[in-house]
Amino acid sequence: MLIRLLKAKIHRATVTFTDVNYHGSITIDVNLLRASGLLPNEAVLVADCGNGNRFETYIIPGEAGSGIIGINGAAARLTRVGNKVIVMAFAPLGHGLEPSVLADPVITGIARRIGKTPAQVALAWAVQRGTAALTTSTKPDRIRENFDIAALPDDAMEEMRTGIATNVRFNQVVGTGVPGFIPGTR
Repeated sequence: MLIRLLKAKIHRATVTFTDVNYHGSITIDVNLLRASGLLPNEAVLVADCGNGNRFETYIIPGEAGSGIIGINGAAARLTRVGNKVIVMAFAPLGHGLEPSVLADPVITGIARRIGKTPAQVALAWAVQRGTAALTTSTKPDRIRENFDIAALPDDAMEEMRTGIATNVRFNQVVGTGVPGFIPGTR
């Protein structure tokens, strides 16, 4: 069974523009995307805090540092400039696909350098990015080990962001046909 959990969100962002004539999407400042863990082209649910409207769309990156939150296409009729919105992305819990993210050479290399396990490195990365980290550990020793994480150095964070060959996020079943990690190619 899969359950959908909140993966990332931007809470109470102010709509800075609407454009009903542009194809449907939400434009978000790339700095906000990085800070929130949301990704370009990711499907999101948007809730307008003022009028209660909710709609699904996808993200297009906006200019860095602009603070832009733009609602495009038909959804522009569901909100207005100045309204507060919540932008939410969800991910299914549960997978069993290969390759395992813990076998990724970037993660295993960082783990060797800092004296931690690949699981501890992956958990630290998730925590430092402000995302939920859910493990499947059932053995008491593994569970205790998962709590023994330390902050990753900035260079390790950058290496993981740019060098991991396995995308370390869940993808919606609708886009791939299967839940779980999607093998990346770099």
